[in-house]
Amino acid sequence: MRTLLLISVFLTQFAAKGQVSVLSGVYQGQSLYIQNPYLISEGKFCIDTIRVNNLDIYTNPQISAVKLHFGKEMLFTPVMVMIKHNENCKPKFINPEAILYHSSFKFDSLTVNDSLISWHSKGEKIEGLYSVEKLNGTYWQSVNTINPKGQFEGSSYVYYPEFDQGGNRFRIKYSLPDNRYIYSQEVELFYYADQITFSPKSVIDQMTLSQYADYKIMDSKRNVILSGSGQVVPLRKLKRGDYFIYLEGATESSAGTFQFNKK
Repeated sequence: MRTLLLISVFLTQFAAKGQVSVLSGVYQGQSLYIQNPYLISEGKFCIDTIRVNNLDIYTNPQISAVKLHFGKEMLFTPVMVMIKHNENCKPKFINPEAILYHSSFKFDSLTVNDSLISWHSKGEKIEGLYSVEKLNGTYWQSVNTINPKGQFEGSSYVYYPEFDQGGNRFRIKYSLPDNRYIYSQEVELFYYADQITFSPKSVIDQMTLSQYADYKIMDSKRNVILSGSGQVVPLRKLKRGDYFIYLEGATESSAGTFQFNKK
């Protein structure tokens, strides 16, 4: 309560004979631009003083657009911008997103391999929550939750999921207490415990795989000429000759490249 009272008293003193506009956020390495209207009737600009974290930065700026630097502030530290201005006008924050904390969250990356899911994000809050979601039929099911580290400049996370045979699709949900949330992109992995086989070795019009899988067809020089997913691979349009097929397995040992012939 005392802290709130002190802030209130300070604002009252700072705003004497004028008005105050305030914007709070986090310094993210960007400049903040402020529109400073000119009062023709009074022959002067709107803004009297600009303070950052209670320190005077500008006094009576004589320009219509103020570029506010935060050079003395450390990156990713809280900042409070206070503008004392004429009561007959109001300055405008042109790019408030430059310091707004919540608007800067983003997923930098999300990858999945045969043993783990990993992601990196920026702009997180300690009170947020990560949920690892897996597509179960037609709906997304939360399979694990992870508390953020609260490192605004960036954090990395790893989760070791249980894979089902076949396709496994995941995404990450980042939620805040006020019910705002954002999803990552979706990633998919086809998991098979055993190496995938195919037949026939000498193909007329199509090839059949032992399991649904991702595949790539390559010519004799290992150039990819066809790719897709499925258990039946259509090859009727291929010219006669020798080719290779790469089959995506659950692990490096279960994946492989094999040669076949097109009749």
